[in-house]
Amino acid sequence: MPHVNAMCQLCKYTILLRRSNEFRKLLDDLKEDWLNATKEDQWILRTRSSIGHRAMMAIAILIYTGGVSLRTIIPLLKGKIVLPNNMTIRHLPCPGHFVFFNEQLTPNYEIIFVLQVVCGLVNYTTLCGTIGVCTMLCLHMCSMLRILANKMIELSNQSNTDEKALQQKIIDIVEHQIKIKRNAEEDLKHSMRLLYPLLKIVGAWPDPVDPAPVSSTILKWGMISISYFLQLLLLIPSFMYIFGKETNSRKQVKLLMPHINGLSQLIKYTILLRRMKEFRETMEEIRNDWLTATDENRRIFRENAKVGYKVVLGIAIIMYAGGLCNRTVMPLSKGRIVLPNNVTIRLLSSQSYFIFFDVQRTPNYEIIFTLQVLGGFIIYTILCGTMGVSSLLCMHMCSLLRILANMMSELSEQFDVSENAVQKKIASIVEYRTKIKK
Repeated sequence: MPHVNAMCQLCKYTILLRRSNEFRKLLDDLKEDWLNATKEDQWILRTRSSIGHRAMMAIAILIYTGGVSLRTIIPLLKGKIVLPNNMTIRHLPCPGHFVFFNEQLTPNYEIIFVLQVVCGLVNYTTLCGTIGVCTMLCLHMCSMLRILANKMIELSNQSNTDEKALQQKIIDIVEHQIKIKRNAEEDLKHSMRLLYPLLKIVGAWPDPVDPAPVSSTILKWGMISISYFLQLLLLIPSFMYIFGKETNSRKQVKLLMPHINGLSQLIKYTILLRRMKEFRETMEEIRNDWLTATDENRRIFRENAKVGYKVVLGIAIIMYAGGLCNRTVMPLSKGRIVLPNNVTIRLLSSQSYFIFFDVQRTPNYEIIFTLQVLGGFIIYTILCGTMGVSSLLCMHMCSLLRILANMMSELSEQFDVSENAVQKKIASIVEYRTKIKK
């Protein structure tokens, strides 16, 4: 488990380096917001940044004290351990196996110990840094929304009704709203950061309404063709082996079960491609819901999207780790098997029968083994992608229902009970309910 966290920090660190240009532009925008803010707006920005600073200080103290103690004090307190074979060993912060030298000898042990502690510091720094970036962006967004609300209040309370002054105030508010809308689009992209690459790999992400470039279309259909080829290459020879070569019914059932899942993913993949137009329209409606949502409603969208992201991430980790291990480590660990008739065979990730060539010969075996692993990767990607689509739609529907419930509560607690105000509120609720039902 500690190394899973380290792998996550390595991935986040790599992504941050790859997006350094966007990050630099984002920091420039933040700097410009601070420089152009009024005294009251700067007070709002300082208040929010102070909250983020205190939160980050607590997180950093917790991670560094706990992590460094785990990597230094605990191994050193255990001291030297004598094994039953009279061999003495010393604990490292992270037990490891080194091929070319013995880590227990001096000075190898001391060097490796120090390097592992330094690596832990880098790991904790990456974790705190990425959390700090997320905290800074979230709290700056809160400040901008607070400033926008103040601008709207100033407009409604403005005593100067001069047309030029009024237009200038409206322009200021519209520019601020456009900036926030751009951030809402970033929130939406962030909520789909796992779903987008999963569907893009297999060519199932919907293109924009405008005609896509020829190169993009060719690449998409190439990915679709490769996905179908790898899935069929995995399924058809396996079915031929199960029903044509294997005679034991119990073994047939045992070999058939994994391929039922593969066939199900192939069917779901085909349905998703055939319903691409409806999927594109649904994604556009979700985007409009995010962009037109209020601050409170967008918070509901973010909370539910975060739940869906965690669910899909858990499924993806289990599927890729378990599935690819089953298709690579298990067959290779068994090595060559000698049959009673002195024939040597090597296991494939999925037992298959090929009519036109001998799969056990080199390089046939290596090619088919690699293609079957890639076919399994495509199947797991389709499974995670379709689960991600279902999770996205379900959690978005939960958000809409939550917002509808809030609107009903606001209607029951409304102070303005005039007929026009009540009818307007009821019309808004009915329109929202119609959208959810549709």
